[in-house]
Amino acid sequence: MYRVLLIDQDPDHAERLASRLRQHGLTDVIAASIPEAARRLQHRIPVCDLVLVAAAEISDQWLDTLRTLIDSSRQSLLSLGPLFLFTTRQECSPRLRLRIEHLGARYARG
Repeated sequence: MYRVLLIDQDPDHAERLASRLRQHGLTDVIAASIPEAARRLQHRIPVCDLVLVAAAEISDQWLDTLRTLIDSSRQSLLSLGPLFLFTTRQECSPRLRLRIEHLGARYARG
């Protein structure tokens, strides 16, 4: 079974999304904050296959956060770490989509 680390600063949205993930057979772990998510990724607690970052909007702050999370997950040279999916409720410009992908994540509007 795949394990998903869900990062969403809207608790109600996070719970609805987690419920949908469970319906599809995925095990979810919800991080209550960005620092908690970075700690979990850095120490591999628990080991995750996918990190799903759900943002209400795209901003430079979110891109910096995404970079921090990816760096935290890849501190060990033994592993490439989990896959990252960055979702947002608004359309992303091609320039921002390219920036997200250059960080090592995938983008999906959701």
